[in-house]
Amino acid sequence: MAAPWVHPFYSWTQPQYYSPGYWQYVPTSYPMYQQHPLPEQQLVFRGQPGRQNPPSPRPELQLHRFLGGQRRPTAVWDVSQGILTARRITSHNSIEQVTPHFLSQPATEPPMSKMRIVSDSFRWDVIIDIPPRSSQRFISLKIVLDAIHGTLQEPLDQEEWREKCAADRRRIYRAMCSRLAKSPPSIKAGGCVWRIDCLEDRTVFLGLRPGGPSPEQWILSLGPQRLD
Repeated sequence: MAAPWVHPFYSWTQPQYYSPGYWQYVPTSYPMYQQHPLPEQQLVFRGQPGRQNPPSPRPELQLHRFLGGQRRPTAVWDVSQGILTARRITSHNSIEQVTPHFLSQPATEPPMSKMRIVSDSFRWDVIIDIPPRSSQRFISLKIVLDAIHGTLQEPLDQEEWREKCAADRRRIYRAMCSRLAKSPPSIKAGGCVWRIDCLEDRTVFLGLRPGGPSPEQWILSLGPQRLD
């Protein structure tokens, strides 16, 4: 009987036995193939026959200049305030109110769907994660500002308050009183210590910068408020 035809790049596998204690049988009613890769010199890549195309370089991640993409951010914003108070420095060094259209721009180029923002000024991580099936396909400037502001508007829990020393508690309490004095009555009625109070007067946005080997991590810098 003639031997079965075998593809030149594959070889026939005979029944295999394993010992001790058990065995495994590879049926011979159908061929079992073992692939043999072509020698490296015979590899042909589509587009340039006869030579190996190098992999495409990963595009360099660029942060929007509003957030500090060119070292100095063009954002003028106090993180204790909502994003409607944010302004920007134009190319003519004038200051303009940001528009919804402006804030809808991607925070990075190419756009990202995940970000983790940390800061030396506070202990909480700002996590942004756009779900895969969301209508919002990338992280915009608005999402970044909203996430930073929202993270700092959370109440301070009892465990975090107990970790503070007496001097820190006094400073945080003064910051809370100052914030409540400027707040509407609805917030004053349920006044409590918020995370933003722990920053005291260091609430001026100074920009983001890369924060480690992961492109998703960024470091937020904050500065003191100016006394004009």
